[in-house]
Amino acid sequence: MTARLRRVALGLLLGLLSSAARAEAPESPADGVRAPSAPAPDSAADPPIIQRLRERGVTAEFVGSIGRDDLRIWRLVSADERSAMVITTQEGFLLQGRIFAPNDGSLLVATQGNPPVLRDKKDRLKHGFPLLRDTPPAPADAAPPAATPPAAAGPSAPRPASVTPAAGPSAATLWAQLGQATVIEEGAVGAPLVYIFIDPFCRYCHQQWAMLRDRVRQGQLRVRWAPVAVLDVSLRQVGVVMGLLDRPSAAALADWMQHRRASQQQSEAAKLALARNLALFAALGVRSVPALVYKDQAGELVLKAGVTPL
Repeated sequence: MTARLRRVALGLLLGLLSSAARAEAPESPADGVRAPSAPAPDSAADPPIIQRLRERGVTAEFVGSIGRDDLRIWRLVSADERSAMVITTQEGFLLQGRIFAPNDGSLLVATQGNPPVLRDKKDRLKHGFPLLRDTPPAPADAAPPAATPPAAAGPSAPRPASVTPAAGPSAATLWAQLGQATVIEEGAVGAPLVYIFIDPFCRYCHQQWAMLRDRVRQGQLRVRWAPVAVLDVSLRQVGVVMGLLDRPSAAALADWMQHRRASQQQSEAAKLALARNLALFAALGVRSVPALVYKDQAGELVLKAGVTPL
């Protein structure tokens, strides 16, 4: 898969922001994106990251929201006149990329698009799940990613790249949010827990699944597999991914991993589950699968990308 890697908005502070086209504030379409009647004031009510950007000379203008202010859209302009669109969550995370509608998987907002906020219903449907191609951007200070598993890669698995998120509320919030993922769980209750984001068509994810068989059977590990679609082949056959999410079970996952058999689904529930898993995967800030998240013996959150022995 060819990934068009982009810098996150925080790169404005480091002088690494990619140029983006200026855009007017979005209108108020019927898709859940609402334009404000007036820009949000520069006050303590704004997310801390927006306030910090302003302190460093970045102009941050509130231009709309999604849902009941669950996601707020901002237009950032640096001192040298470069601009970008970003989104903040209620928890304070800053996102840049694509947001998909939960009902039909259409592309609701593309902060890196041109224009950044899509307003035309036909365009949103055209650029929905079937054309989702990019993996989420990684933070500028993240460790080098493990090799993204393309179909034509060599026989050896990539070495895992490890990132340990900073301790504190952000790490705790990220761990809590993983509970919203639709997962296939196996292993003994009470055993060390690990979340693993996988693309069903990624052969390295197959290696990760096979590697953990003994530990799962022996009750030494509890795994929550979270299917996502990031490879071109999985996006062409997204029904397989949604089939695993529609009725998640260890038996169905094993049937796919061992025999490549899976029922395909296109239900609204499956689409919503995939959209949620993709959003959580994007929040990890990694660019490849498998992606593992767990807590070490000291209780610190650990994130690893690539086939990893546990």
